[in-house]
Parts: sequence; C-alpha cells; structure tokens
Amino acid sequence: MSYSSYDHDDLEPASTMRIERRIYFESGKADLSEAVKLPLAELLSLRAESAAAEQEVFDRLKAQAAAWEKQAGRTLFLDKVLEYARTLPVTHTSNQWEQPDNYRHIRSNMVYQMYYSISENTRYDSAAQTSVPYSWTLSWSLRTNAPGSYRQAKIAGQDRKVFASREALDKYLNGRIKAHAHYFTEISPAIPKEYADYFKVNGCLLPGYTIEGEEPAKAAELPTQEEPMQPPTFNTTPERRASVNEVCSIFLDNHAEAQSDEPHGCWLSLPTTAEQVQAALNEIHITADNQQDCFIAGVSAPEGHPLELPEDLIQSASVDELNFLAVQLQKLDAVERSQLNAVMQSLEKFQTIGQVIDYYKIPIALFSLTPKTTAP
Repeated sequence: MSYSSYDHDDLEPASTMRIERRIYFESGKADLSEAVKLPLAELLSLRAESAAAEQEVFDRLKAQAAAWEKQAGRTLFLDKVLEYARTLPVTHTSNQWEQPDNYRHIRSNMVYQMYYSISENTRYDSAAQTSVPYSWTLSWSLRTNAPGSYRQAKIAGQDRKVFASREALDKYLNGRIKAHAHYFTEISPAIPKEYADYFKVNGCLLPGYTIEGEEPAKAAELPTQEEPMQPPTFNTTPERRASVNEVCSIFLDNHAEAQSDEPHGCWLSLPTTAEQVQAALNEIHITADNQQDCFIAGVSAPEGHPLELPEDLIQSASVDELNFLAVQLQKLDAVERSQLNAVMQSLEKFQTIGQVIDYYKIPIALFSLTPKTTAP
C-alpha cells in the first residue's frame, strides 16, 4: 500500500462512539510511474470515481452509526433502570424513638424522620471545684427520609436554641414533638406532592410509596416490618438496635478540611443505614450545599476477613454502591469470599464497583431480598 493509517476509535457504552481514521501518503512505498502517464482528464475522472466510492462507504458507516444510537439508547435506558433497582430501601425506626448514640434521638418511618439532640453548657465553679451547668442547647429537625439520597427536604427545625433551664427546654421540646406527631402514625404515609421527587429515581416512584391524590402503583409493595409500638416520651431511654456485622469501613473526608492541619474525616462501617450516613456527613460538615466536597479517602476490612478491592476502585464508587455490595458480601462464606478476592484482582475486567456487582451475578431484583437487611 502507498499509505499508512492510524485509528482513534473509542466507545463509551450509553454515551459516546467515535470512529476516526487518518491516512498518510508514503512516497517510499508508492510507484507513480504508470499513473503519471495518463492524461489529466482521465486522472480527474478516476479521482472523482474514487471519491464517490469513498462517499458510499461513508454513508454506510453513518447508517451503522444510527443503529448504534438506537442500541446505545437501550443501554442508557437499562443503566437508569439499574440505578432504580440498586436503590436500597430506607431504614427507619417504625415511628419509635431510638437513641443511636449519646447525643441524638431519632424517630422515623419510610417518609419522615425527626431528630433532636441536647447538650449541656457548663462553666467551672472554683468554689465547688467542679463544672456546673448554666444553660442547655437544643437542635431538632423534621425532614424527609428518602432512600438512596442524602439530599433531604427540611420541613421544620431549629439549630442550637439555648435555654436557661432544662425544664424550659423539656417543655419546648415536648411541644415540638406533639405538634409533629401526626407525621408518625403510619409506616409509609402518603407523600405530599412537593416532596415526591425525593422518592423517585429517574422519574420513577420507588416501591412502597404513594403520592397524595394519586392511585398507588400496582408494583409497589411495602417492605415487611414490625407493627409500630406506642412511641415513648423523649425522657424515656429508647432501646438500641443490634449493630450489623461489618464487612469493611470507608474513610469519608471533606476536601476543604483535608487541606488543614486540624483533625478531619471519619470512618463509616458498611453495611450502614441512612441515619448513620447522615451522621457521618454531619461530622465532616457536609451539607446539601457542599456535597461535592465529600470523598472516600481510604478503606479497611476487619482482621481475618480481607477484602481485596483496589483502593482506586473504591474511591471512584458512591457510598450507595459500596453499601449495596457490602450487604451482598455478608452472605458469602469464607471460601466464596476468597474466590471473590481472587477475581477482584483482575483489573482489566473491573473498572467500577458496578462491574464487580454485575460479574458476581448479584440479582437486579433487590427488593425481594433487601427488606431482610433494612433493620439491622
């Protein structure tokens, strides 16, 4: 051949296809001696014929590109369906007050969550040689409790309201709890239309939900949970839930704070709950206004239970994807986990956590499985 060629072809499924070829004339490989003897008119005619044949090839390629567009649209559609299918059902307290730590009290159902925290402000009394309280601070909020999203709608609340006495705080808080008690009479109350988008993935309402004024979706089924008990008053210490078995922990950090010399970041055990994720985000000062600052800075696994996931693979994944994978890994025995660790080392196969999930044949129809893990 009298030319060399180079290709710059590339395919990103459900996104971009590029077919690009360039050719370059190489005089060292060409023999023009016979062609240059032809009359100019004949050369022009031959050139026009060749260019026309080239155009026909190009037109056929464009037709194939249109076929790719149709197929890529199908792939994109399936990607969006997978996002829906991989959205874990939200965890909640069945309208009961619970205390996940020494500071927060939480009550939630599938649609709403209410929390409060109380801190005691003290000063040192030199005469008594001890610290004594002089005021109490209350923070509380009522928000949506949508699954698969850390962007919740704030319905009511107040941050850091200071009281001179604990009695005044208790009276105010009891009034707030009573005023919003009607949000916590059902496991899955109908969603007001202004909050409906929080409970949709790619425009499709998640299972188990209904929207005020609309007929319930036929496919929506409410995950099985125990009937709610009579919620205690806030002064009663709620019973703690048993902790889940840790598969791994990820280190969440804030880009802005990571640049400072001050302590920053926190570990989050997986599998986890929406409340625990929100608490971790609060700890590293991530809000709806700076979600882009949150990143995964590291990972660790319990001693004796290694998880051979490349760190860059984990850092490029979302918390939702990693939590979904952790739920499934809980079901593996030691032999199966060793086999999976071996497969995970094949970097040419796995470029995303989603590929790991798909390769290991984790079912897409998750909602028949995950309700068993929503109340750890």
